[in-house]
Amino acid sequence: MSFSARQASALGLVSSCLLSLATGCVAGAGHDGDADGESAQQSAAQTTSSYVGTKVIAALNASHASSKQKTWNATEGNAFDAGWLLQTPLASTWGASVSTLSVSTSCDPTKDARCDRDFKVLRCTTQSDCTQGGLCASVQSTVAHAGDVARGLCVSHSDAMYEQVYDVITRAERIVDITSLSPADGRFEAAIRNAITFLSSKNKPIEVRLLFGNYPGENVVTGDVLASLTRDLPASSQLKVSVGAYRYNLDSWNHSKIVSVDENVAIVGGMNLWTQHYLDKNPVHDVSIRLRGPAVAETHRYANQLWDFTCNSWSFFGSTSVSSFPGKTSTCPTMYSGTAAAAVGTARVITVGRLGKVGDVASDDAQLAMIGAAQKTIYLSQQDLGPVKEAGVAVASWPQALLDGLSRALGRGVDVYLVLSNQGAIAGELGSASGGYSNGYTTVDTAQHIVDYAKSHASYFPAGTDVRALLCQHLHVAALRPSSDDSWVDGTPFANHAKVIVVDELAFYVGSQNLYPANLAEYGFLVDDAATTSTFVSTWWTKEWTQSKRVAVTGSEAAVCATK
Repeated sequence: MSFSARQASALGLVSSCLLSLATGCVAGAGHDGDADGESAQQSAAQTTSSYVGTKVIAALNASHASSKQKTWNATEGNAFDAGWLLQTPLASTWGASVSTLSVSTSCDPTKDARCDRDFKVLRCTTQSDCTQGGLCASVQSTVAHAGDVARGLCVSHSDAMYEQVYDVITRAERIVDITSLSPADGRFEAAIRNAITFLSSKNKPIEVRLLFGNYPGENVVTGDVLASLTRDLPASSQLKVSVGAYRYNLDSWNHSKIVSVDENVAIVGGMNLWTQHYLDKNPVHDVSIRLRGPAVAETHRYANQLWDFTCNSWSFFGSTSVSSFPGKTSTCPTMYSGTAAAAVGTARVITVGRLGKVGDVASDDAQLAMIGAAQKTIYLSQQDLGPVKEAGVAVASWPQALLDGLSRALGRGVDVYLVLSNQGAIAGELGSASGGYSNGYTTVDTAQHIVDYAKSHASYFPAGTDVRALLCQHLHVAALRPSSDDSWVDGTPFANHAKVIVVDELAFYVGSQNLYPANLAEYGFLVDDAATTSTFVSTWWTKEWTQSKRVAVTGSEAAVCATK
């Protein structure tokens, strides 16, 4: 595999300081140092909620007051340190030819002595050792015991992601919460196992809770997951590790993605912990964010709600399972009962979640309130808006409340920008069943549904408005493009897994909740801070839209308005 000078420079930075988080190098290096976060906050602190945040909090208080500090809360005093914006592939790849993406081919440790047993890529001391692709880097998450020396591995384009997860977990003194759709695999699993083993050396009674979704056809065997993650723990370990999974009936399970520790630091967003999807060939595009401050305690309180159901509820059509280490302890973990940390920064963050069929769905109203507050622009990055299809047939209706909110916004003169996954998108050379990131709609299909709904609600627009002509200019819909390429090298369409809403460049949401219909448990951070939002827009959204707008099917960028 050959590497361009630009790629070698960017990834060489990762190689030299991928995990030197003590000096802040890795967080910045992993994301090209584009998002300086806290420094921007301190120079332009926002002293009051924006009108976006005000409207969201009013909606939550009106309909979800009893669920405050369970599924949502308004927090102040949060900090976004350097490198807080986590994206795959890394920021340095925007605009670069997809042929330059660095990929380290997996190896078999039973057949190659150079192959790392757990990470399953080649070990290295120099770049010449990476004969199966990738770049040689010192990987901190290979350290399982204090005093160990990090091993050199041939890493791919986005291995910095599991390094971030490892760093967060190893900071724990009391509690670790990890929630995801399904258990970590490959290099993510190896990094989390080593982090848990590292925690054991602290000789403290730290609670580690890992909760997953038991979605149909992919039931989690919690005992097997627990055995793998605690493989290297001594019998004398003071850790308590609990692995749980649940499904409520046949259509509701966990889909939130959280990695959080104490009241210290949390990663929240759309990223799953899957090696082939995120780190290897044809990776999915996704985004999460990392913060410190009072919002972190809310992630633990939200996890409590999911654990309470998993441990104490049962459904004839559902599935719950819990396994714990050591086996002599009670099966279910202790519920979090801590208090939020003192302010460490200036950012306002509204934590918003939903429990699906398990309970409250606060984040639904929070997202609609964001859209309802828009006065200038709405930026959306999503997999799809249309419902999931089974055997080519939609299993639900298009999201009427969302279509209504977007139509009303367009009627107010708001420009709506939307970047979607490509029809037929698949990540990691997987099949559509395991790696599909498309519900089966083209961008024309989606634009047409928005236009049709808006045209049927002409009262939302000023009298005499040609609704179709107005939307042709102000509804901007495009499929994801990371560069001038229109697909991966092998022709596979690009996959978008981001769940992003940005309103008026004042506030933004990043989390796990798709805007297409699904009654799952979800969680996200709604950042109501103009300085941080400005950084997010310039570092991520602008890059995505700049590359994608050339294939817009409607809006001022489109050569021909494709809606009918």
